[in-house]
Amino acid sequence: MSPPCPTPVAWETLVAYWAADLDAGEQDALEAHLMACPSCSAESGRVAAVTEPLRRALPPLLAPGQLAQLRSKGLRIRENPIAPGEVSRPRIGTDVDVFLHRLGGLELARAQRVSFEMREEGTDRVMIAIDDAPFDRAGNALLLACHAHYAELPHDVIVDVRSHGDDGRESRATYTIHHVFV
Repeated sequence: MSPPCPTPVAWETLVAYWAADLDAGEQDALEAHLMACPSCSAESGRVAAVTEPLRRALPPLLAPGQLAQLRSKGLRIRENPIAPGEVSRPRIGTDVDVFLHRLGGLELARAQRVSFEMREEGTDRVMIAIDDAPFDRAGNALLLACHAHYAELPHDVIVDVRSHGDDGRESRATYTIHHVFV
């Protein structure tokens, strides 16, 4: 067991380090400390064991560049375009790596910001809320990714998307998705 560190690194700092959220100076100082401190280095290893799988996990909303990266890796991606007000009943099987809901029907060409909220249908329990969501401006859509890891989540969801225009106007679209994992 390593001797205790007289100036232990905070857990939050180690998480920020493994999430690549530190600036270069902070990162250099932390790495110097970790190289000299067996106790903090061991703690950093424990944080890495938790955060690394999370970094590799697929976020619920993808930016167009992220989608391009997944395609370049050869992932099997099936797209499901959905219009506002539509009820989609996709069957998601093991034949795809990523099932991508393309939430369309919003005017995003002049969007300054897009907010996203996904709720469990019937309970209105908010599962995901993103105030500044990534979106595909050129494709005029939000790219909602589903994969096998999401099968444990409620299958019937309501998605609300709000586009906040550069002129101050707001438009809203609602999508209903009833996932069927086969």
